[in-house]
Amino acid sequence: MGPDEELTQIEKIVLFDYFNLCGEEYLFYKQRQIHPDVWKSWLNGMQFYYNQPRVRALWIEELRQNSYYEFSINLFEH
Repeated sequence: MGPDEELTQIEKIVLFDYFNLCGEEYLFYKQRQIHPDVWKSWLNGMQFYYNQPRVRALWIEELRQNSYYEFSINLFEH
């Protein structure tokens, strides 16, 4: 699929699961249950997906609903 094509429903479902996992990892990091070095690696991985225009658009749309344990795209500006 090209960068301008719409995500399929299956892709969206997979991404929603990924967003939830990322939000949970952030929650555990905030609770000091994840080592900062591990969180940095997670954040780098999330940054990769966030840099994909189709994923970024969906992620921003989802974050506007105040979901994902206060996870914010501002975390990518480290």
